[in-house]
Amino acid sequence: MTRILVTGVNGQLGCEIARLLGNDEQVRLADRKQCDMNDLPQLRRTIANMKPALIINTAAYTAVDAAESDEATAMRVNSEAPAVMANELRRYGGSLIHFSTDYVFDGEKRQPYRESDSPAPLSVYGRSKLAGETAIVASGVSHLIFRTAWLYSHRARNFVLTMLRLFREQPLVRVVDDQIGTPTYAADVARFINDRVVNSDGDRFEDFIARRAGVYHLCNRGCTTWFGFAQAILDGARTTPALAATLGSVSLVPIASWQYQTAAARPRYAVLDSSLAQTVFHDALPDWRLSMRACLDRIAVEMQGLGR
Repeated sequence: MTRILVTGVNGQLGCEIARLLGNDEQVRLADRKQCDMNDLPQLRRTIANMKPALIINTAAYTAVDAAESDEATAMRVNSEAPAVMANELRRYGGSLIHFSTDYVFDGEKRQPYRESDSPAPLSVYGRSKLAGETAIVASGVSHLIFRTAWLYSHRARNFVLTMLRLFREQPLVRVVDDQIGTPTYAADVARFINDRVVNSDGDRFEDFIARRAGVYHLCNRGCTTWFGFAQAILDGARTTPALAATLGSVSLVPIASWQYQTAAARPRYAVLDSSLAQTVFHDALPDWRLSMRACLDRIAVEMQGLGR
């Protein structure tokens, strides 16, 4: 019997959660072929046939700029698919862990956002993720929704890997310095979910989730700008031998958002207050600088293993 279904296992968060949970008769790891969020009838049949006690949904449409011209797909994947999961689980008493984003806010507050703050998304992506949250809550399913921000890992597509590539290829890298947020390491989020929810002090996770149902912010501690994040990556790479060997003579230049035009508007201030999650789950993610170094070390180890 499938007890836990993890979706989106080829993504950076899904991969980390899958690594911790393993893959046995009680845990089903699903990529897009097994659970296509763009094919709602197939998704509904899959859940109805498997009847997992818990779905950990890490799948999402995350192409923020592409969503501006592909709203239908973004809404289907980020809103309608979570609604299907929630409603199917609700039929037989299953639970849902879902991940959302800082993009549900407009960035005008200038102090860390709490869960009680009113969302005001600026983009199609943000609206689609907020609609997914709303659908889950309205379904009545037992749920935990974790909003995170600036997610990265040692794999898939993310800011850390993009910067490392640019540091190899370009002598001058321009990075926005007027958007503020918290870089969050996918491995830290996965560890939190595994330790503090799935393996929650011996409780049945169904009861554990039901008693704590709601929306939580979950990010590493501290904050910076994209430029500050890029500078920290460069400094860390320069002191990591395997990465330093790949770097050229590169300089970073801070720029304003208007100098780097994108299809979708970004919140200028996207820091999330994670104190509620810390209080309820008795845990907190580390400072973002420590986690970034851990990620760089992991990238270096993998590079050496591949003989690069």
